[in-house]
Parts: sequence; structure tokens; C-alpha cells
Amino acid sequence: MTRLGLIAGNGKFPFLVLDAAQAQGYEVVVAAIKEEAFPEIESKGAASVHWLSLGELSKLIDTFKADGEILHAIDPSTAPPEPGTDVEARIDWDRRHRMMRTHTALHSLSGIIFTDYGAKVTGGNMGDDGSARMDFELERFMHLFAMNRGILLTPFHNMALMSPATTAAHVDRHTEVFQQAVQALVN
Repeated sequence: MTRLGLIAGNGKFPFLVLDAAQAQGYEVVVAAIKEEAFPEIESKGAASVHWLSLGELSKLIDTFKADGEILHAIDPSTAPPEPGTDVEARIDWDRRHRMMRTHTALHSLSGIIFTDYGAKVTGGNMGDDGSARMDFELERFMHLFAMNRGILLTPFHNMALMSPATTAAHVDRHTEVFQQAVQALVN
């Protein structure tokens, strides 16, 4: 059985990759990032799961090598080469360089947003053209921004507290502060 190495971070994506690889007949060895990966990854049928901290990523290749030969995945619609066949791999350097620059920019942006707003990344993706997007958990920022301007949001729901005494002017003020918060984030 062909083995595939999976570096598992947070979210559902590692589970989707693991399920898809197993469905195609791969035996998967998982290197799970302690600070990120969900513990449930251990119960999903991987050949083995190795827990590494972010500071231990240099051990990644050794971890995979210690668990046997790990091969790169190839397009499942093509037949694999016969054992012993010489193959040549080529990297599309322009695309790779574009992706590296975008990836580095996303890490920088993530650090700035976390430092300035305490917001963690909740998702994102990169396009082949160098475009990218990131989603952030901005609940803390929104609460503090609104509270510093006299508006109270209910914890964990991001809903404004309204009552029969709430006037149209109160709603307009809430809308104005929300627009200011958005402007603060995008400028």
C-alpha cells in the first residue's frame, strides 16, 4: 500500500484530506501540530499519528522517514510508473515563487491582526494568481470597539441589546459605529 504524509493543522481540512486519501487506497501517516490539530485525528484510521509542536517542525522529515517510506501523491487519474522507473520532477518556479510570497504575506498579516486586534485566523485560501483571502475571528475587536463608543453587544452572540426604549437614533448610532469598525479594519 502506498503511504502518504499529512501535516495536520487545525480545522476540518486535515480530516477531509485523510478521508479522501484513504478512499483512494493510501495509507496515511499524520504529523499533527500539537497547538493546532484536533485530538480526534487519532481516531480516524491513520496508519500512525505523531504529535509535534510548532517548535519541532524541523523533526518533520525525520518523523516521516522513521515511519517508513512516504511518497508524493500523483494524479490518481494516471497510472503510476513501474517500480524502478526513473522519473524527473520539475517545479513551476514562477508559480512556486508567487505562492511562497503570498504564503509569507498571509503569515505576516496574521501576526499583525493578532498583535493589533487579538484575532486569530479562522480560514483562508490562496489562488494561483497570487491572490489570497483570510478570515479572522473579530469578536473581541468588535466588542471593544463598540463598547468604547457606548454600545454594548451581548457576549458570544454579537447582537445589540435592544429594548422598548431603543430609539431609531440608537439604531443609527449602532450602524454608524459598525461602519467605523469596518473602516478601521480595512484602512
